Amino acid sequence: MFLFAHVGITLGAASTVSAVIAKWPRLPRRELSDHAQTLPKSKTKDKKESISERTGLKALSMFLDIRILMIGALVPDIIDKPLGFLGFGNGRSITHTLLILLIVLFIGLYLHKNYKKTWLLAIVIGMFTHLILDSMWATPQTLLWPLYGWAFPVPDHKIGLGQINLWWHTLITNPGVDISEAFGLLILTGFIVILVHERRFKTFLRKGRV
Repeated sequence: MFLFAHVGITLGAASTVSAVIAKWPRLPRRELSDHAQTLPKSKTKDKKESISERTGLKALSMFLDIRILMIGALVPDIIDKPLGFLGFGNGRSITHTLLILLIVLFIGLYLHKNYKKTWLLAIVIGMFTHLILDSMWATPQTLLWPLYGWAFPVPDHKIGLGQINLWWHTLITNPGVDISEAFGLLILTGFIVILVHERRFKTFLRKGRV
């Protein structure tokens, strides 16, 4: 996968999960009904939800910085691709492993529990979806490193400037990649439209919230 698929699909998946969680009832039905009877009628009417609320973007941004989530979706490639150019692995190495993901997750949970910081959890979510989109289960030697040994798979060819041509060839010849990229771009386009429509673009750029 490339840029749009990783970032767009990660954002879409995270906002969808947030939308589902936000709709979970916080009170049992009976308690909720009794509580509603004590409220003024104006309070019991459903408030018209904005697009960002219906899509889960609002709920997602209440928990984490969406900008960091987007960066997290690219972290494995930001780290491993340069390492591949330097001769270490095939572009999917250390940060494409389950071990590193779990280490970052535990640190993120610690920061959240003790300091109410969620920035590292945002990165973990992005990294997790990255590994799924890269189908890392098909390369257990990397995903389950170091269970299969300390060495990472080596590329079939020397990674250099020619790698860019290979990526381009993959983009124009692999329908799966094309569909994923188009889907991710569609989600990102919709996200930008929502930000502009609700006049939240500057807020997003400054605070990562919607």
